[in-house]
Amino acid sequence: MHPCHPFYVHTYDVLGSSLVFVPFDGTGYGSWRRTTLVALSVRNKLDFINGSSVKPPDISPLARQRQKCNDLVVSWLTISLSKDIARSVEYSELANDIWSELEERYGQADAARVFELKKELAHISQGSLDIASYFSKIKQLWE
Repeated sequence: MHPCHPFYVHTYDVLGSSLVFVPFDGTGYGSWRRTTLVALSVRNKLDFINGSSVKPPDISPLARQRQKCNDLVVSWLTISLSKDIARSVEYSELANDIWSELEERYGQADAARVFELKKELAHISQGSLDIASYFSKIKQLWE
């Protein structure tokens, strides 16, 4: 199988490894999401969370390989979550189901947090910060 195929498993794609340094604990979903998407993209496994990975017929030799890759992505996702959040999705069989549930649960903007960030942005000043630090602070709040 060609290394660019989504069903290809590289030697560094190991079961039990985490996609992120800090497991998602319910806060900072946007940052966790972005890091996870990049990690899955590098591994050519985005198809398993966005729903575009089509299941081959059961008699196809690719069916087992697709299942293997899906299980690998499920493992990566659950290990990248805190224990409490992982328990809430541990019985999902498809990586896409886990991703969709996390998106639904945590992907919605928290109105109170958005208000606080806008208020902070409206009142930010450079003060004693150098221009690079000031820009980084604004960019972090904006993102």
